[in-house]
Amino acid sequence: MFRDEIRCSAPTDKNDTASWFVRLGIINCGLTEAKACIGRIVGVWTEQGEQLKKYDPLTLFWARQDATRTGFIRVNIQGYGDIEYLDVAQIKKSDSTPLRLRLVLPLGLTKGDNESLSPGSEPVFRAGTFYIQVAVYSDESNIPPCWFKITCSKEVSECGGSIPCQIKKEQPKFVKRSFRQ
Repeated sequence: MFRDEIRCSAPTDKNDTASWFVRLGIINCGLTEAKACIGRIVGVWTEQGEQLKKYDPLTLFWARQDATRTGFIRVNIQGYGDIEYLDVAQIKKSDSTPLRLRLVLPLGLTKGDNESLSPGSEPVFRAGTFYIQVAVYSDESNIPPCWFKITCSKEVSECGGSIPCQIKKEQPKFVKRSFRQ
């Protein structure tokens, strides 16, 4: 089960700015632990239904993980309603392209455009509305891919200001048939 949330976090480096994080709370409603969980972006589409080819299925970081300090680590989610947050995107006030997907990227990528087959070294969007499919897998079970609509404005406020993005579970109109929701 998913629960969406957008949080602001103070900068972790001296010369950095605050960041907003678009997160999905992954709730284990089962009775047993879900072991070695990963969350993946299955694909990204524009509001008009154009698939951005550079976002082939890629793994997302969990909250409080990053490429430089912790690396990616699978998480265990206990049963009976335990929750872990999956970071979908990060929005920084200092960026000209505010929405940066929190993807675990292979080393050695170069910058890619929307038509490239690789996300490149900068998995970013400009302000606007996008649809993403997210799936969560564990050793024993999985959550089938679900659609989410993300809308971000050009204006990114400081923490405590207006939230720059919205995320909600919503299947786009351009999809006629999809995985079970």
